[in-house]
Amino acid sequence: MSLNLIPPPLRSLFRLDSEPQGRSGRCLAAKKLPAGKRTVEEREAGNVSIGNLAAVLFAGVFGVIGCGDALAVEPALKPKAGLGVVVEAGAGNVMERQPVEVRRFMDIRFAGLLDEVKPPGLDESGTDESSEQGESGKRGESSERAVSKPLDDVLWPMADLYVPIVNSASIVRESGDVDGVDSGGVHRGRSTVPIEVALPRRPAILLVHGGAWVTGDKWLLRSYADDLSRLGCVVLNINYRLAPGAKFPAQVDDVREGLIYLRQHADALAIDVDRIGAFGYSAGGHLSALVGLLADEPLEKQTEVSEWRASDSRWTRLPKVAAVCVGGPPCDFREIPLDNTALTYFLGATRRQTPEVYESASPIVHISPNDPPTHLFQGETDLLVPLRGTRRFATALKEAGVAADLTVIEGQGHMLTFRHPESRQVVLDFFAEQLLP
Repeated sequence: MSLNLIPPPLRSLFRLDSEPQGRSGRCLAAKKLPAGKRTVEEREAGNVSIGNLAAVLFAGVFGVIGCGDALAVEPALKPKAGLGVVVEAGAGNVMERQPVEVRRFMDIRFAGLLDEVKPPGLDESGTDESSEQGESGKRGESSERAVSKPLDDVLWPMADLYVPIVNSASIVRESGDVDGVDSGGVHRGRSTVPIEVALPRRPAILLVHGGAWVTGDKWLLRSYADDLSRLGCVVLNINYRLAPGAKFPAQVDDVREGLIYLRQHADALAIDVDRIGAFGYSAGGHLSALVGLLADEPLEKQTEVSEWRASDSRWTRLPKVAAVCVGGPPCDFREIPLDNTALTYFLGATRRQTPEVYESASPIVHISPNDPPTHLFQGETDLLVPLRGTRRFATALKEAGVAADLTVIEGQGHMLTFRHPESRQVVLDFFAEQLLP
């Protein structure tokens, strides 16, 4: 893979120039069939460095586009916000539904809302746990676990909430304690549940953005949030704490906080807690898959991938995920070379130093028969996240008895797959089939 277009400081940061190459990768070529289905053939794709996994960074701020054997970089654009547009629910050929209006509430606080929750890194007395835990960074017993530094209240991750209504008569209460409404008509504020509706229970979907766990923003998934809310689903599009300031598993816990928010306010938002889905792309796909697959594991296994203690009441409030759809997800960190430092900014050390962290962070490790239906999609020419790993992930899910499928987007790289209309249709079709009556 040519690295000429990647800024030298970032090449150096992730050792993309000097790290040893991994095994020869294999890529999946796809042939087009009716209704977007794929049959898959293997073909040689040359050497793919496992260390290049960290280059998924560019999917966030820079927007990397896989172009055969090269990378092109373009700036990411923030879409303009809007509110109150009456749209047809359903997109493309998903289904025909009655018109709905979507209320959008931007930058609401969703994490750290329970009374007993302290800013990450503080114990119950308000002291900094990290000062008592040394520099080992070992994950295991809570007394040894490295935790994130304290966050001021204003730095808790924020989310955008999309609430479909049939008409204004569906609104029981719309909170006035928001900070204001911007020129685009979008509510912005700190209200935890800014609206209450009287509607039949409907699904909710949690969205998790990509960006190599080190960059990115919920704005990246704005168009997906728009489309999924037009289906009639409540959508919570979250930010999460980013590396290197927050190491794994802080990001996983933030995704869990998003799920708890949906359950906690299910009555006000008319959510069916048995129909909550999760969608993410790239790093967000990794986090979504990990939380979805861990949900049926024993508590002791879940606490290995968390900063929460086993006694934390949040475990009792955490709903299970009913359906998972992820694109371009890193699935297995156990293949990263032992001394490769590419992911130490996220996982805290090399695989030789903390093999248990690399294992627990790998969604493929947590597969079990009771996992939710899962749909994976990925670009055929993705050079950032090896497609062969996603194929193995899909195969492992099926072998465990999980309802799983993989869609390969023909001729597309990592970022173009994210923006591709077929990817969007895959996401809409999957959640319509799994969550909507």
